[in-house]
Amino acid sequence: MSKLDLATRIISEDHGVWAMFPGRGKKFLDSFRANSVVFLDVPGISLTPDVLADDELLKKHIGMARSVQSWHQNKKVDAEPSRNPADYNPRQTRNLISALGNVRALFDTAEVGDLILVASRDMYEPILVGEIRTPFDPEDVINFHIYDQETIPVRRVRWLPIRVLRTTLSKDLSNLLSNQHAILTVRKGLRAEIYNFSYNSYVYDGGGRYQFDGLRYSKNALATIPAIQLISYFVAAFHAQQIGELNQFNALSVCEAINNYFEQDTLNYFQMNFNSPGWFTLGAKIAALGLFVAAGVAATGALSYEEAKNANLSNSFAMPQNACMVTAEQSYRVIMDQMGAARYNELMCMNQDAQAGVGLATSVMVDK
Repeated sequence: MSKLDLATRIISEDHGVWAMFPGRGKKFLDSFRANSVVFLDVPGISLTPDVLADDELLKKHIGMARSVQSWHQNKKVDAEPSRNPADYNPRQTRNLISALGNVRALFDTAEVGDLILVASRDMYEPILVGEIRTPFDPEDVINFHIYDQETIPVRRVRWLPIRVLRTTLSKDLSNLLSNQHAILTVRKGLRAEIYNFSYNSYVYDGGGRYQFDGLRYSKNALATIPAIQLISYFVAAFHAQQIGELNQFNALSVCEAINNYFEQDTLNYFQMNFNSPGWFTLGAKIAALGLFVAAGVAATGALSYEEAKNANLSNSFAMPQNACMVTAEQSYRVIMDQMGAARYNELMCMNQDAQAGVGLATSVMVDK
């Protein structure tokens, strides 16, 4: 049986997005980038489960780390500080409460898959955007040169292969990255902007975004027509199935079906960006729509009708019973079953023209 892995992130409502400032003078930025980690300015601290579970004990460890930090920054002029947290009883100040919150945010609250944004040195240098790769492990530590052999706990991240300049960000997001607080939660109102430049395709907040690549586009506008028609056909088919008019839809020619059933109200946008190479971007108001269209485009580009009709749909980036995946697969089954071989073969030819014209491609992984 053929398999279609949609390989699309389905982002939950409680997904974490964090903005980090890489230390005073952005001194940690190069280390963040080179070592694929993020950390706080707490040299010598040990964050065992017992420490993280006890606020009072954690405060003592933070007090110790601050003394160690100050000693190194003052070039070890003063007496070397104790490395025993029990020797510290820091005053309950605003700075201490803030430091406690920072440690909890990065090492206790932030989860695998959360996004981390790190400010660049200036407006013309790309920011860092990464995903937390692993749960926090107290054994994950790093040495930073100004602190000699003092260890600092880290979170391991995978920096995304994207290039985003501060000059391209909204004013609100750019201002947030200028905030020198060590770590901040990014409010939900900014997350769509972040997801748009972090991921080509994703589902979030009841809708979704899907990018179809056009890797062979060479500034011939007419070459985009087959790809536009193919994507539009599957958008229209989804709408016809949703309103129970699939029989009427299938009785029409491809062009008539698109003209009669392409419902713009199901989309936030359908855009082209062609700078050779380029891409098509579908912004759907219905989460399952982009997933279904991607499956249809991928199938007609690689599978026969029988293979496509019986293909197993999955999503390696989501839980098996995710609601929008269930809807996308149900729509795919019904539409493919009722389409018939003749219409499917017509769409295959259209897909071949789209591949020849612009190199139309999806992120779907096809296994025949």
